[in-house]
Amino acid sequence: TFKNPAIQSGNLTLVLTSVFFRSSWRYQDRAYRRICWDTGHIWGNIDLISFPCGFKAVAVGGCNDKAINDILELDENEEQGLALISLTDKNNKEANDFPKALPSRLDSTDIKTPEGNRLIQIHNRSTMEKYVGVPNIKIDDLEKKILFCPKVSFDENNVDFNWKQSLYTTLLKRRSTRAFSGESISKEELGAILDFGYHPELFSNGVLDSKPDYFDTSLIETFIAINDVDGIEEGCYYYSKEGRYLRQIRFKNFREEVHY
Repeated sequence: TFKNPAIQSGNLTLVLTSVFFRSSWRYQDRAYRRICWDTGHIWGNIDLISFPCGFKAVAVGGCNDKAINDILELDENEEQGLALISLTDKNNKEANDFPKALPSRLDSTDIKTPEGNRLIQIHNRSTMEKYVGVPNIKIDDLEKKILFCPKVSFDENNVDFNWKQSLYTTLLKRRSTRAFSGESISKEELGAILDFGYHPELFSNGVLDSKPDYFDTSLIETFIAINDVDGIEEGCYYYSKEGRYLRQIRFKNFREEVHY
């Protein structure tokens, strides 16, 4: 892992891998997205549950892929590593500054893989063999462009969660199948969902990690298609994670388009 201090100081390192065929037989080339989603779900569970157990979960995305696969004795034509998670003491003050993701190689070297295994080809395009410096990526400031769009602000979050009583039970009972009532949700509930994703410090109460470790969230923009939220007009909104407010950029219900 290019001498990543999170691995050196960690009590335990988890490696998440994928057996690509297990998903591709059903979802074909789109399976790679689903594999990444599933990896994120597992990472989220580990991140949530680690802190109350006394650990800080640190994501490590920059590593020598082949070296990791060799350690695990994986057949790279079938299975490869996706991400590493280091569990270190949650009181380690340096943990928040450990390096996270690194860019993949930038050359266009052809990669020889078995014919027909496109998921392996896709994955191999992002492999790393040596340490690569992180480029300075600049994102257009969208907020300046939509400054005069209608604004919806969220008040201080008053939604109370009893994490100690519900967290373990929720993780154990959560399934991929959902049963939705179709009822509207409140503006406060929507604000709580967004705050939990972007401002976990509002929910910690000593139980959850107030500074969870993710990859580069500055590269993520969040848009919301609102169909039925009490107190907010239907339409498409941009969410400002710094200001904790929405800007309405489209004025119609997008339920059918999103469903399609």
